[in-house]
Amino acid sequence: MYVGDLHSSASELVTLVGYDVNGTPIPGATETLPTYFSGAYNAMSITDPGGRISFFQVQGSANAQCFAVDDVAFSSPAPDAVRVTNPGTLGGWLGRPVAGVQLTAASNYGYSLTYRAAGLPPGLGITPDGQISGTPQSLGSWQVTVTATDTQGTQGSTTFTYTITKLPTICKPTTCS
Repeated sequence: MYVGDLHSSASELVTLVGYDVNGTPIPGATETLPTYFSGAYNAMSITDPGGRISFFQVQGSANAQCFAVDDVAFSSPAPDAVRVTNPGTLGGWLGRPVAGVQLTAASNYGYSLTYRAAGLPPGLGITPDGQISGTPQSLGSWQVTVTATDTQGTQGSTTFTYTITKLPTICKPTTCS
């Protein structure tokens, strides 16, 4: 949504707020900017990721002057997208616990995410919040795909290699040949 040409007869802070059909402010669907008594108009816009704005309100301070709003336009928001950060090649030791490998992702509208993984080495798993842990049970390299899904059902994924190797043998010169 775009609200253009906001004009106030005084210098003050003005906030544009988007509301849903129930009259509840939509989180993130706000913009605040100062207006200046200059006769000029100030452009304002808010983004509504879910197409939920039913109406908007321009708000000022308690002693606000009169506002004029002109050139209101509604446009389609950018599509929801989820981006999962690729951690690069990961590795671990056979039989040694893996803990705290945290994968990250983001929804461009800030929605909550849940994670799942396919192709992890046997013995490893991923929590819904993106943390890989467990104890590797097999040697080898695996192509792992991690997918993050936001609360609106939009998904993003990344693929990387996870390699499990044997723990090196530490020898004393007199016991190794």
